[in-house]
Amino acid sequence: MKIYKKSLTQGDFWVQTKALENLKILKQCHSNLIVPLNSQNLEADGFIWKNNEIKNSIIAIYTADCLPILIEGKLGGVFLHAGWRGVHKKIHLNSLIDSIDPQYVLIGPSIQGNSFEVTSEFYDYFPNSNNFQILNKKIYFNLQTQVKEDLIKKWPKLSIIDDKIDTYSNLDFHSFRRTGKTDRNYNLYKLY
Repeated sequence: MKIYKKSLTQGDFWVQTKALENLKILKQCHSNLIVPLNSQNLEADGFIWKNNEIKNSIIAIYTADCLPILIEGKLGGVFLHAGWRGVHKKIHLNSLIDSIDPQYVLIGPSIQGNSFEVTSEFYDYFPNSNNFQILNKKIYFNLQTQVKEDLIKKWPKLSIIDDKIDTYSNLDFHSFRRTGKTDRNYNLYKLY
């Protein structure tokens, strides 16, 4: 069952809570590694492809609270799983992304800043960030804003869509932080 859908310039992005059969899914490892769509090594946190490589194919990134980031470029695309470790390691700024000439970014449903409680060690991971907030003596971090700031700094002309759907508070989505269960949201992309 689809719980969210957005049409982009080159394809459709949607999220559902059950996997489709015959999907090519990465063995995600909370890294900054991106592999070509046709790679045999699927231990990474992102796919990259050139135009015409995936027409009428569906690719997937699964998340619970991490950010699914879809980047469409003039020459291809990138689909990323970006948790805080990946954002810290700058997966969204990986130099491979330059090769697609990025134009549009969609940040899909993920835990939002007012739900993402962190410990003080996060100041060490993101020492120059302005994306911390303290509420009721608890520290929260906004990953989406961090990613958007980083992307615009590197590619100033990007058009970014952040749907701002909170997987933690929206019960239609799976959230590891809310339930402690390993259920996942399947973020899917089909190129026209």
